Amino acid sequence: MSAACTCVLTFFRVVISLVIGIPLGIIPGTITAIGVVLITVIRYPANFYKTFRVTIVTALLKKRLKFLVLLSLVIFQLLYPPIAVIVAVVVGIIFSCGQSVARIYDGTLPWMSYSELVGIFRSYYEFHVTFYDDTLEAYNHPTGVPLNWNGVRYDIPNFGLVKTLLGVLLTIYGVVTVSVGTILILGLKYIFLHIRMLYLYIKTLPELFNCKRLPFFPFWLCTLALLIPLGPILLLLAVLVSPLLGLLCPYVAITHGMNLKHGVKTALEILIKLDRNTYEFGGNFRLLKDRDLGLEYTQPQKPTNDTSKYWDLFIDNCKLVVKDTNEKGWILQEDIEGAMPNVLSSIPAMTILKILLRSAEQKGNTDVLVWDDDHICDPEDAVNHDDVVEFFWPKLKNILEKLKKTSKEEQMYLMTQLCANSETNTENLNTALKVFSIEEEKKIKIHKISSEINGMVIVLLRMEQMQKRMSEFLT
Repeated sequence: MSAACTCVLTFFRVVISLVIGIPLGIIPGTITAIGVVLITVIRYPANFYKTFRVTIVTALLKKRLKFLVLLSLVIFQLLYPPIAVIVAVVVGIIFSCGQSVARIYDGTLPWMSYSELVGIFRSYYEFHVTFYDDTLEAYNHPTGVPLNWNGVRYDIPNFGLVKTLLGVLLTIYGVVTVSVGTILILGLKYIFLHIRMLYLYIKTLPELFNCKRLPFFPFWLCTLALLIPLGPILLLLAVLVSPLLGLLCPYVAITHGMNLKHGVKTALEILIKLDRNTYEFGGNFRLLKDRDLGLEYTQPQKPTNDTSKYWDLFIDNCKLVVKDTNEKGWILQEDIEGAMPNVLSSIPAMTILKILLRSAEQKGNTDVLVWDDDHICDPEDAVNHDDVVEFFWPKLKNILEKLKKTSKEEQMYLMTQLCANSETNTENLNTALKVFSIEEEKKIKIHKISSEINGMVIVLLRMEQMQKRMSEFLT
């Protein structure tokens, strides 16, 4: 067959694939877009709720940072649905039409099969489910502590009420300024940018002027027709995304030592970059001059606290408790060696109580932790302040105050209660429990303290250091 005949036949093949493929692709494309939008709408309330719940309850974020994160989440959650709908509709229809045209050109069935549509919906739905059940669930423990927590908590410096309010205003400023600036810059330049995009595409036309490529001219023409409405859609998406970029203003201010000037200038820097990048695309003009805004910042070195010291002290106390309870016959040796659940929870709980009872006996006006005769520390001293201490000390202090109001007998009863957390206790432990004759009202008070201590143990058992070093007091 001559090259001319091949060229003519290919041309008709291209035209037929377009004439038939585009209409046939619109229907499954629309179905795909509707399906994706419906899944987004159905999953949105659950994802919205859990995202905010995790942010509120997590121990990783401190109060001031939580507030700003929640404010940012509100903005993100408001913008996410319209962006998702636009992307779903545009991508779904274009992809489906393109696939239908390609299949007709290749001589196969033009429409997506039922299984292919179901596969797309299932994959997208599973993406949401994975985000909800795995990504968010990892931080959704009732204690707010993720598994294998390393003790690090994130916060912004305490700059006082005035600067905190200014940080909120800066967030609003960044969102509004970057959004309005983006609208103005892209609005003034849009026609030039769109013409430039069409011009660059039209420049490729001479490459079709040969026998092999000329039959594909209808494909080229359809792509040109697609670029015309695609421009406004991209403009709309850019405007919708711009408020998210505005959140960089409070972020820069916070990470630069609450430098509000840097936060204000960041909005200008974003707009200058947008103006420069669109100018470099060609066919338009500059609105904002390049300038050095002086946003360089060197992070100061933070002193690092050696947290291994108090972990060493806690493990040492756990070892003493294991030895003591084993000698009393409250816990069996085989349960210790087998790392049974009752041992893993009771030993840290009894250790916490032992340390607090020792601390309660310490005289003075300030509450301290007495690890042993040689190690006494004031958790409120700046030297001892780190994220772990800041997280646990208020809870410990609250329990400590309650223990000071209990009698020796009540304290011993509490110790046996913390040990008796198994369905079947040892005979010696049952005997110890029967010794105490405590009023029902006081028992309720002791049980509440026991609950608080066990709550702390749940957190401890999820921490990285405890996971690594648990075996040290079981050997």
